[in-house]
Amino acid sequence: RLLQHSASFYPTTLNMFDDINVQRQCQTCLASFPTNEILRAHLDAYKTGERILSSQIEYCRAHKTPVCDLERLSHSNDDTNSDAIEERIATVHDAIGIARKCPYEDCGKTFNTRRALLRHFEQHVPCSEICVYCFRRLPYVSVFIKHVKSHNYANERKNRYLSGMCDDLREQAA
Repeated sequence: RLLQHSASFYPTTLNMFDDINVQRQCQTCLASFPTNEILRAHLDAYKTGERILSSQIEYCRAHKTPVCDLERLSHSNDDTNSDAIEERIATVHDAIGIARKCPYEDCGKTFNTRRALLRHFEQHVPCSEICVYCFRRLPYVSVFIKHVKSHNYANERKNRYLSGMCDDLREQAA
């Protein structure tokens, strides 16, 4: 029988505390707010931020690939870039068939796959390595890698060293 009482049984108590017991919570971030006005302001700020981010995404989709800083590339041994994010972006681009433009200034060639673009871009990246077989210094990563393949000598130690060097140069060019 006690369960049969309705809210009208305690009218003054419910009306008096009605405003306190109401939960004002953002359904996106689950933050609670003391008043409706503050909750509305929070939601407006969130929507504004969402619009700004959406416009930034559209800008990124539409703009050209920036020109690479070859000086930075030629001296960079830093591995702190976001490779995982770039890999995900490359996977999405591969899935939807977005052509990739070579970022080197005045080149403008486009490629259907990231791998093809990376192989091409190696011709623009300076190289300061020396071949351990013939002691030649080759000017670009692609030239160095191609040159190394021309040596078919049986020195396993030099082959391992050059193979590792080529892998490092490919990573640097990426």
